[in-house]
Amino acid sequence: MITGLLPASGSPMWYDALLKLLESRQITKIDKAFLENQDPKIASGNESTLIAGLKFLGLVDKDGNAKEAMSSLSLKGEKRKENLEKVVRTAYSLLFDEVKLNLAEANADTLTNCFKIDYKMGSLTTAERASRVFVFLAQQAGIPLSESIAGELGASRERKATTRKPREPNRGNEPKSPASKQDQLSEEVLARFTLKDVGSVDIKDEDTFGLAKAFFKVLAKKLGIPE
Repeated sequence: MITGLLPASGSPMWYDALLKLLESRQITKIDKAFLENQDPKIASGNESTLIAGLKFLGLVDKDGNAKEAMSSLSLKGEKRKENLEKVVRTAYSLLFDEVKLNLAEANADTLTNCFKIDYKMGSLTTAERASRVFVFLAQQAGIPLSESIAGELGASRERKATTRKPREPNRGNEPKSPASKQDQLSEEVLARFTLKDVGSVDIKDEDTFGLAKAFFKVLAKKLGIPE
């Protein structure tokens, strides 16, 4: 494990995609070019975040070369789950060995606060993203989690949050709504704002998203828009 790194963050779906790749091939190096060459691309526009996460997990070295721990995940069944549990417990040793958080009983807020305080993550938004990645990996490794943690931070919650209502089919010669393109967001986009005379602006950075969310919360309150 490379010291001085923050816990793996981003979208659990990035890590899910890599685990699926490892089921069918031996990966020797993960860098931006490798991620861009996948179909579909993995962590498009956020490759550095994912690679930093893999370094934290001890799966690649400082140059992105695969370590033995990554090779140990190129398996199926219980043996792979056992090896992934070793990876998780080693990478998150602060959580397991020092904080000694009882994951089977703790609630989701306690886990997020642990990432914010004990891992010294910059914001609650970043801490929550990191806790979601941890929960996904813990679930894949068969590590017992409380209903609160699994329900509020689990992969099913992540997928539900990114699921969008399907567009109704265009009838006859009705013009397509300008908003139709807004539904076509990549999984890395945290928010999209459409500004008059400017166009659409995508927010991918978690800290910027936190600021925007706080701003629009205040604006909504001032305009009397219910949350």
